[in-house]
Amino acid sequence: MWPPNNSDYQLITYLPMIRKKRLSALLTVLILSAFLSLQAQPDYWAMKESMNDKSLPLVNITVDINEVNSEYYVGASVAIADVQKRTDADSLEVNYSCKVKYRGHSSLVYDKKSFAVKLIDEKGQDLDASLLGIRYDNNWILNAMAIDRIRMRDRVNFDAWNEFSAVPYETVYQKRNGTEGCFVEVFVNGKYHGLYCLTDKINRKLLGLKKSKADSNGRVNVKGLLYKCSTWETGAKLDRYVAESMNQSVWSAWELKYPDEYPCEATFGPLRDLIVYCNSTNDAQFERDFDKHFYLQNMVDYRVFHLALGLRDNHLKNTYLSARDISTDQRILITPWDLDTSLGGDWDGGYSEDVAEWWLMNEVKPYQRLWDGDVFDFRRRVAQRWYDSSVAGSLSVGRFNERLDAYAKAFVESGAWEREYAKWNGNPVELKKDIYDELKYVKDWYVRNYENLRYNVFDGFYTDGIINIPAQSETSSAAYNLKGQSAGTNHRGIVITNGKKIWRR
Repeated sequence: MWPPNNSDYQLITYLPMIRKKRLSALLTVLILSAFLSLQAQPDYWAMKESMNDKSLPLVNITVDINEVNSEYYVGASVAIADVQKRTDADSLEVNYSCKVKYRGHSSLVYDKKSFAVKLIDEKGQDLDASLLGIRYDNNWILNAMAIDRIRMRDRVNFDAWNEFSAVPYETVYQKRNGTEGCFVEVFVNGKYHGLYCLTDKINRKLLGLKKSKADSNGRVNVKGLLYKCSTWETGAKLDRYVAESMNQSVWSAWELKYPDEYPCEATFGPLRDLIVYCNSTNDAQFERDFDKHFYLQNMVDYRVFHLALGLRDNHLKNTYLSARDISTDQRILITPWDLDTSLGGDWDGGYSEDVAEWWLMNEVKPYQRLWDGDVFDFRRRVAQRWYDSSVAGSLSVGRFNERLDAYAKAFVESGAWEREYAKWNGNPVELKKDIYDELKYVKDWYVRNYENLRYNVFDGFYTDGIINIPAQSETSSAAYNLKGQSAGTNHRGIVITNGKKIWRR
């Protein structure tokens, strides 16, 4: 009925220049526009019916969205449709009972939030399942990637880490030291909600940690341990600790993730002992006892990874520390987490033109001592590991671009990027209608960072495989930079000519 209320009618009377017919036409247009806007938003069931071999999997969460919060789980159900049938080989769609909550810290302020999902059976007990071909587990993450302008930084970086660095002991999951994930399109109660990445979690099962348990008297038999750091508070850099009770879930910036039900001296004591070792030993003691506390190759790998990807929020904040079985082996493994602030992207989704700041990891006490004292020839080890992996390995420019292009192609061909752009552009960050425009910035940053590491950070360290010749001695053969672009005679750095890498000084 028009007008719907007196106030609206009064407002109209104060607009004498607008005739009734013109007003009626305007209202019709507005109503029609609103209707078409609603119709343009796809629903889950229509999308499921139109899926093809280019479609990303669809995830529909049925839940009272007003009840969802970040503090506790609420009851829900989830449907997953996948044309590749990676969850159930016999069915396009699978359905599970579950519990959901919002996840994250600073990201909770954004409208597009991430979800934590726990699968449960008909009795409400944990239910393990291999969603989309990822490992069996009951705990899953739907990562919103809200501040990431390419919506793939975290996934691309973890793919690189999994390819680059492994758990230094045998595990059920092929020694994987990071998450696996699959891009999906998420719906809430059938309504389109955006492009997400479904991933597993860093937990005891993934890292192959031995089970810890308490006896009948409450004494904990500690074996596997897992800590997570999400803050820059005292203790985050293993340089000190706060002398406070260990009977709490977080101690000196580190949260006890396993066994999370037993925060006490027995579970946090090994972390305190690690901090004491890093800070209170003399140089000889530090070197002598290092392999009792850390895996050297893991320390080298994380240092290289941190530099190659330009991580700005991961020293050691946003990392996990784990021990497989503290009763027999005190060594701590580093596993990264939350890799969005990277590749020239800042914490708020803005751009950071700066290349990797090599000194950041030296704020972490054990890294400071390894680097400054060059313990175990650490600097050369890092340089050599970076060179081996970056010239032709898992961190090379070509391999990096392959990962980016593969995901971008999937986004475009499925239509997911178009829908994501329509839904979330400008909230909270501006997106490019053509994702390849955004990728160009990331690719250019990666090359600039590579060249800075080669010629500034690692220049002078021993590396194999580069031919050093004066620029003027080069033949007239065409030369190209690492992006495949023609390199002029004044170009300095690595060029490719006659199929060989040449370092022009």
